[in-house]
Amino acid sequence: ARDMAIVSLLACTGLRRSEAAALDWSQVDAQPDGSGRLTVTRSKTDQEGEGAVVAITSVAMRDLERWAELQGRDRQGSVFGLSGRQVSRRVAAVAKAAGLGEGFSGHSGRVGMAVTMLRNQAPSATIMRQGRWNSERMIGRYGRNETAGEALRYL
Repeated sequence: ARDMAIVSLLACTGLRRSEAAALDWSQVDAQPDGSGRLTVTRSKTDQEGEGAVVAITSVAMRDLERWAELQGRDRQGSVFGLSGRQVSRRVAAVAKAAGLGEGFSGHSGRVGMAVTMLRNQAPSATIMRQGRWNSERMIGRYGRNETAGEALRYL
């Protein structure tokens, strides 16, 4: 349950592994529609701790709720109780067990979130806000295979 919660949360929020490791239950806010909001208080690009709020899908919220229930304690303190390195190892193990092969890490959710949003034709500004990027450069890097494939519509 913990691993599913990690993978689904990383895939929809674009959290870095260090952000997932530092995640506290107080940063997770359930919404009436079943989705959630996550306040990222500190990150690689936000050392001052201004914070940013990103969306959590209803699927990821269900996975988080299941993990919380299995923990059997009030939703206080660390969500996962893992280091950044351990988060990365769990992602790699889940991908391997799912038959996706090698090469997955704690950063894979960040890339996957950008690619999924590109496939769903989300506006760049929306992708940038969810990924907490200040420019389109990272979207271009992560989505280069997707954007190259757009040419096929015109060939």
